[in-house]
Amino acid sequence: MSDRVDERLAEHLPAVRAYIRLRMGARVRRWETESDIAQSVCREALAGIDRIEYRGPAELRHWLFQAALRKIVEKDRFLRAEKRDVDLVRTNAVRPGDDESVRDVCRSLAGPSQVAIGREALERIESALDDMADIEREVVLRSRLAGQSTAEIAEALDRTEAAIRGVRTRALVKLAAKLAE
Repeated sequence: MSDRVDERLAEHLPAVRAYIRLRMGARVRRWETESDIAQSVCREALAGIDRIEYRGPAELRHWLFQAALRKIVEKDRFLRAEKRDVDLVRTNAVRPGDDESVRDVCRSLAGPSQVAIGREALERIESALDDMADIEREVVLRSRLAGQSTAEIAEALDRTEAAIRGVRTRALVKLAAKLAE
């Protein structure tokens, strides 16, 4: 395993973990930690490193976010298919809300007045994103955390750029209103 691969993964890991935490939703969040899912994504990346053509940091970041989304969707389907009532199940999962690297990345979603984001603010962001429609949450996270352009998001979600701009604007207004409450 090359040190360069480790460095490249480490460079994107805080953003990937923040994306996972904010995208996973309440159901999956009660069952898994973002660290477990991020570890699985990194393990998959390292196992398939020979099949991945490195085209730069943006492409790697995009691949990591897509892999993370796949893992989240798979876990959510698993929980729904097994009809598990995650509200009744007590897990031993440690909530890594004290992880400064996740909070650093989440600051990109908060306003300047919330720069000193703490665990309570992170939970408010999670709750606000949980209340959004899937498309709104995905557009906000792809634009703010993944750093994807409107064109990249439109292509990935099979929408027009104008539609993505509209969704992003409405979603950010909703997010700001929720965080201001």
